[in-house]
Amino acid sequence: MAVQFTMLNSMASGDFSTALERHVAWKLKYLDLKDEIFGKPIDRISPAEATQAQALIERHQLKTYCLSTSIMHVDVSHGEARFQSELHCLDGVLESGRIFSPTVVRLLSPRYAGRRGLGNCIEHLRRARPWVFDIYREALHRIQTAGFVGMIENEASGSIFSSVEEITEFFAVLDVPSARLIWDAVTLWQLGSAP
Repeated sequence: MAVQFTMLNSMASGDFSTALERHVAWKLKYLDLKDEIFGKPIDRISPAEATQAQALIERHQLKTYCLSTSIMHVDVSHGEARFQSELHCLDGVLESGRIFSPTVVRLLSPRYAGRRGLGNCIEHLRRARPWVFDIYREALHRIQTAGFVGMIENEASGSIFSSVEEITEFFAVLDVPSARLIWDAVTLWQLGSAP
């Protein structure tokens, strides 16, 4: 099986059409759609904009591998209702997914300002805020039901994924066998943990 590379569309250019042209010039076949899609992130485009973007993608003979959302990268300190509202945004992404036909839909790890002094904060979240795991389970279920693979990426800025132990413990508590991790080693360094 040949290895295929992908990269965020906006890394090639802030202009969507130019980004697609550069993907072709660099002999990349797959797109990781995140932002700068007609000036918007993937989790904010309309169905009409998704249809327009897909027409350009097809014209360039490219395929979408991943919809890289920023969904779930909110601070759990804001409460369950705020965290739950991320599911509404996910519904819009999944609607775009029917147009783009990606393999993967990416969620981000949550943030937690209250993590200072907790060390590994997963056990604390499991006891004090179990709804975090419930909402992720629901998001991953919706992604899988839509026909895609749900992946969670560790992200900086107060992430609850600041160590390998937190990542593995989170997935153990989550207990969703279909869930996958996009492991950003640089993020762990930024959070003070050598991966």
